[in-house]
Amino acid sequence: MAIRDRDVAAEIIGVKIFATSVSLRISSSMPASLAPVHLLSRDCHYEQFTITVSVQYLAMIIIGGWAAS
Repeated sequence: MAIRDRDVAAEIIGVKIFATSVSLRISSSMPASLAPVHLLSRDCHYEQFTITVSVQYLAMIIIGGWAAS
């Protein structure tokens, strides 16, 4: 949080900004890169994605966007 809020202040107190932000980006992108592998290993068909599933995904995106801001 120190890097996100005040990067100069974090650097002054001794936080290594470059190393910390690189490790955070790698650790957060790893699950996102493995998600398609999980989806491809299952049997997915377009019939599974009904209008109800689409509305649920849209609601999750909207609520998640409100919670993040």
